[in-house]
Amino acid sequence: MTKLYIPLAALMLVLLAAWQPNPTIRYTLTEASTLWVTGTSSLHDWQCDATQVKGWLDAEVGESVTGIPVAEISVPSELDCDNGTMNKKTRKALKSDDHKTISFKLTKAEVVPGTGNAFNIKTTGQLTIAGVTNTVTTTVKGEMLANGNMQLTGTLPVTMSDHGVDPPTAMLGTLKTGDDVVVHIKAIAAPAK
Repeated sequence: MTKLYIPLAALMLVLLAAWQPNPTIRYTLTEASTLWVTGTSSLHDWQCDATQVKGWLDAEVGESVTGIPVAEISVPSELDCDNGTMNKKTRKALKSDDHKTISFKLTKAEVVPGTGNAFNIKTTGQLTIAGVTNTVTTTVKGEMLANGNMQLTGTLPVTMSDHGVDPPTAMLGTLKTGDDVVVHIKAIAAPAK
């Protein structure tokens, strides 16, 4: 019986020695990355754009992406709503003077392979808006591009009052924005140099 265990143990050691985890590559978001917020009001729907998107992620990459252990994204809290009055009211609601950025830090990700170069990422992370941090979950669609970059797209519903943000109002309160908004992102990430 002992003679059988020795070859099995040797085989296990060879298999363990041959197994190499996928290398982890740092990706940084490029200037082509965009983030915008959409919402409703008693008058019309609206959109505000981030003036800049910064971030990075570490990805375990083999033939495809197999894991994303860490990631961070941030945008300036001074969003551009293409309307001077809306810009001022949004910046006041987001407490932009005291809290210059809106940020997301990944705490958990499960990569689900798709077809071809596509994959989905079930994410959990810490979203900080106006100095208040909450745990959020969403699914992001990913794709490895032919040039080695990675494209990530997704949406995240957010209730502003959960972050201590009072939805902006105008015209003596007759124009009210909804409490629920949707954050949209289309990010292009390139391997860091």
